[in-house]
Amino acid sequence: MAFDQDLLDAVANNSITKVKVRAKNQDYQDVKDDLQEFSRILQGNNSVVELDVQGCVVGDEGTKHLCDALVTNIILKKLTLSNSKLANDATVCLSEWLTVNQALTHLDLSYNEIGTFGCVHLADALKVNRVLETLDLAANRIHYPGCGRLASALKVNESLKVLNLNGNYIGSEGAESLANALKVNCSLEKLDIGSGHVANIGAYALGDALRQNTTLEVLNLSDNAIRDDGANALANGLQKDISNVVVLDVSRNGIALHIENRINVVLENKKIQSQLRKNFIDTLNSKSKKTFWNRSRVMFVGQARAGKSSLVRSFLDEAFQEGWDSTIGVQISETESVATKGHWTKTDKDENASEFAARIIMLESTFPQAEIVEENKIKEKKSSRFKFPGRASKSKSSSKPPSSNTEIRTAEGNITSAESTDATPEPKEEKITREFNQSLLTHFGRNDLILSLWDFGGQSVFYAMHHIFLTKTGIYIMVFDMRELLNLSAQADALSYVAFWLKSIRLHAPDAAVLIVGTFADEIQERKEIAAINNALLGFMGGDFPQVVRNNVENLTFFSIDNQSGTGIRALRKKVEDTARNDARMTGKEVSMQHIVLLDKILSMRKNSDFVTFDDVKAVASTVGIRGHEALEQALTLFHERGLLIYLTSTETLRNIIIIQPQWLIDALAKVIRDGGLHRFDATEIEKRGLTDDLKMTFESGVTTRDFLEYVWGKEHWAFFLDLMERTMLLSEWKFKHEQVFLIPSVLHQDYQGEKNGLRCIFDFSRSFLPNGVFQRMICLLVAHSSRSYQKSGEMAILERPKLFKNFASVDFEPGFRIKVYEDTKLQHFYLLVDDNSLTKSNRSLIVIQSMLRKINSDIMGNGLSWEIFLEDCTTGEMTRYDRAREKCLSPWFEDIIQTPGPVSTENVDLISFLDSL
Repeated sequence: MAFDQDLLDAVANNSITKVKVRAKNQDYQDVKDDLQEFSRILQGNNSVVELDVQGCVVGDEGTKHLCDALVTNIILKKLTLSNSKLANDATVCLSEWLTVNQALTHLDLSYNEIGTFGCVHLADALKVNRVLETLDLAANRIHYPGCGRLASALKVNESLKVLNLNGNYIGSEGAESLANALKVNCSLEKLDIGSGHVANIGAYALGDALRQNTTLEVLNLSDNAIRDDGANALANGLQKDISNVVVLDVSRNGIALHIENRINVVLENKKIQSQLRKNFIDTLNSKSKKTFWNRSRVMFVGQARAGKSSLVRSFLDEAFQEGWDSTIGVQISETESVATKGHWTKTDKDENASEFAARIIMLESTFPQAEIVEENKIKEKKSSRFKFPGRASKSKSSSKPPSSNTEIRTAEGNITSAESTDATPEPKEEKITREFNQSLLTHFGRNDLILSLWDFGGQSVFYAMHHIFLTKTGIYIMVFDMRELLNLSAQADALSYVAFWLKSIRLHAPDAAVLIVGTFADEIQERKEIAAINNALLGFMGGDFPQVVRNNVENLTFFSIDNQSGTGIRALRKKVEDTARNDARMTGKEVSMQHIVLLDKILSMRKNSDFVTFDDVKAVASTVGIRGHEALEQALTLFHERGLLIYLTSTETLRNIIIIQPQWLIDALAKVIRDGGLHRFDATEIEKRGLTDDLKMTFESGVTTRDFLEYVWGKEHWAFFLDLMERTMLLSEWKFKHEQVFLIPSVLHQDYQGEKNGLRCIFDFSRSFLPNGVFQRMICLLVAHSSRSYQKSGEMAILERPKLFKNFASVDFEPGFRIKVYEDTKLQHFYLLVDDNSLTKSNRSLIVIQSMLRKINSDIMGNGLSWEIFLEDCTTGEMTRYDRAREKCLSPWFEDIIQTPGPVSTENVDLISFLDSL
């Protein structure tokens, strides 16, 4: 008895998972009678996952017993009936069972007598079966009609991964039908049609199919009748990027050696690509693996009309345009630098981030792939044929079974074996593999870069807005017009702009690299003029700016270029690349692949929105394995620093909004923060909308209306931008008496020429830097508090309308409490002026301004501001340091030191809460 009692008991008790029965001698053993009892027991079993009766006589009757037992079985995964004397009736039973079975993944029917009739039935079952992954029909006397029916099934089947038809007489017609199926099939990975009487016509069809199929990895065509032309067609198909075939056996076909060499070269490259793809997927799914991203941000700053925008165009090899419009706000470009080609290519900002990172992983792989193998580097020599991992049968249609006294047939590497497909890739990995692009392997190197170019508008009106977008990391290019530094009448102003920008950069990014670039080089004729410019720069810089990158080639502190002729552009571009590659905090920083995949998902959200909430991103992050508030904030900060999105973190409200289209935000802000005389609106359209007076008021007095904001921002988004500008202190409500308007201090352009009387408190920034935008934000906060005080006090409140100028503000902070402030940019001083009738409020005024400066510093300036405070003695007029004045209770600033509170808390405090606490 083939099924001994111990085995039957184990099956009955659900204590065995694999059942294997072998003939005990060289002769076939008839087990169909035993199968009847076994099948009865098997009906109640829920543990057996593999059943192997290879080499035993099962026959049609035994097969029927099995199928009856397995009708409701959902446990069995692998069934081996190889060399079991199966014929037509057995195949019919198996086919009917397969149409309803939802568990079996591997079926081995090799070396039987299924024939075309049985193959047709199995093919019909495959059209509805959705779980079978491996089907072995080797050596079963199948001819073209049966193969054609199988091919039709493959066009709709989405589960089968391995199909073995080795040793069947399918002919070129069968190969053609399978080729047509491969053009649409998206699951088959391994196909064996060796010893199948396939000639050139079949090879032509298969070569054409390889140009379209993306899933097939192994193809056996050994022992056929393919000749040189057919083999060349296969090689041509293999060379297409889309093909993923890494094993193709065309041995024993009478093919010329040089053509076999050609196929081997292509396959070797495919293997390299396959290994690199695997490396990428492994890294992608790893929580610990990281890679260099090679992405940086380059920010172009400087005085208006100095040539910043033209320099960006020069870097991108775009033609110089005379009279190019000045930049409004900030313009963002993305560029890819390919180290071996020496130029930058403008790219789509939505480029797949993980795709670029994949290049780096691949080129750092430990797999031996110093370069993709080139065909012409391979000398013609005796082909080192590889053995296709399948049955080696020299006979074209032999049905001689393997030795039946071998208890276990070797199956490692066999394309028909269940073992070879047990490690099924996860669905996510499969998708990534399908989308894998060969260009990642052959066209990019470890030193290639993605650079985000930010061109900041040079007009001073934009400076207050710039603070939102300047980052701590990246590369800064400070551009100036060399002609102005040689013009004695303009030199002082030109140097002041250079100093302003160098100090601004130092404030926001004290460790970031800065390249100083002088334009209009072709108009500077003599070397001594270059030396004079260099000396002028060194004269005010001294050793205060160690982050400036020197021009070592010319021994200068700056780089001279000309945008019109291209002079110096290539060398400067090379220096920017080298600086970026050597930046340990940007391109030199390893980044988790989980972060990069998260970025891809965030950028894909741009299709539906320009901004998302933190909770939106949190939900997406969980799908790539990033969990926890801190981990997500780190990722978002990384993306912000690289210029891919805007993530402001100063308050909880700002942290909840992520701008995923930075240019969208910049363009919106620049609609209202601009030089009204230089960057004009369409006057006809403005008049048609009835907004002529609104436009005039906006850019003459800095006060605008809801109607105007709805026009420039759109009704859908105006409330969002209004809230964002309020929270970044670029705008405040203006609600006095019956006015329901908004103040935008950045567009105030008139200097105050009147008296500046009052007891002085000086906030001295001369030892550090007082950037543009601080005073404007101070005005915002004062007016915002004043408006709230007016609303709380009612219309009977006596609050005068604020008096506002570019450098001066007089605001009734509360009824009976006026605050006056004044800015002196040359001295880098900020003044608080207290009227005689407000002396009793001196200490309160001091606390308010201190608190507001700290709020601006923490929320906008990254805590980079520093200042000293001097207080005027009301009796002597002398200025006293803050600490000394507090120590001696200087009147009226510190009347009662015990009762004198300090500045209010500012960090991580919502703006409204902050204003209410003053």
